[in-house]
Amino acid sequence: MITLKVPSLRKPYPLESIVWLEGNDNYVWIHFSNQAKLIVAHT
Repeated sequence: MITLKVPSLRKPYPLESIVWLEGNDNYVWIHFSNQAKLIVAHT
């Protein structure tokens, strides 16, 4: 299983659960297949 490790979180996320990534400056919204979304800030 291929995963995405998010620097600010401990748990890696499987790529199969990610629908799309939406970037805006230093922020990225991660949209999941279960309708959840997560915002990550990293420079």
